[in-house]
Amino acid sequence: MVSYTLYYRENGLVYWRDCLVEAEPNCTSAVIKDGTKTIGASAFKDCISLNSVAIPSSVTTIGTEAFAGCAALNSIQIPESVTAICDHAFWKCTGLKSVVIPNSVTSLGDGAFEGCSGLEQAVLPAGITELAFGLFMGCSKLASVVIPPNVELIGPVVFDSCSSLVSIDIPLSVRQICWGAFWDCSSLQTVTFDEGIGLIWIDKDIFKGCGSLSEESREAIESIYEMFDYDELEDAPCPECDDDLDDDFDSEADDGEDE
Repeated sequence: MVSYTLYYRENGLVYWRDCLVEAEPNCTSAVIKDGTKTIGASAFKDCISLNSVAIPSSVTTIGTEAFAGCAALNSIQIPESVTAICDHAFWKCTGLKSVVIPNSVTSLGDGAFEGCSGLEQAVLPAGITELAFGLFMGCSKLASVVIPPNVELIGPVVFDSCSSLVSIDIPLSVRQICWGAFWDCSSLQTVTFDEGIGLIWIDKDIFKGCGSLSEESREAIESIYEMFDYDELEDAPCPECDDDLDDDFDSEADDGEDE
């Protein structure tokens, strides 16, 4: 007879085959067993006392909201085996101070580090081509981040309310910058666009609320805006921005129906 009981518990963690499914809500540390490939959706969600976790080199995916709300988590070592970090994986990990995302990661989900208000430094993977919706939104202490040279899309509200960010360089590879990308970055002084940048769309007023911009940066931004006729294009914004906005509204509508 075949057994269908595939869930098992080991060191306070619940697994299903090679997926970590759930942790005890009051856990303070966790060692994920070797051979685990996926840290499942919400596996550690709201484990507010969790301050350390060891992720083995077998893990390839960190699921949606996997560590969301783990406010005591102050560091995380993501192994080179990881290729995907899903939506809101580290949402509101307010104790997290720095993160190095390895070059193996090719997919970073919406709001993966949104609300990490203690995050001061983030290193992004070199090969990533898109900064997803709200990736670092509300990371009010984020002072240092380098946009990798292969990024083509800076999505909506990626750096919204990153009030400690002082400078940003937009690399040559960037083709589209969506609405709200740098809203309320109140300390932002220097914005540099790499020479020869081939933008096909930049949403107007993406630097709204950036009151500390230098005169040189303001002039550089204005010269970029002058590349586009916003009156003519007003009804034809960046398709990527439109898709992200529609998805966001659809998600909110679904949440409303569930209530």
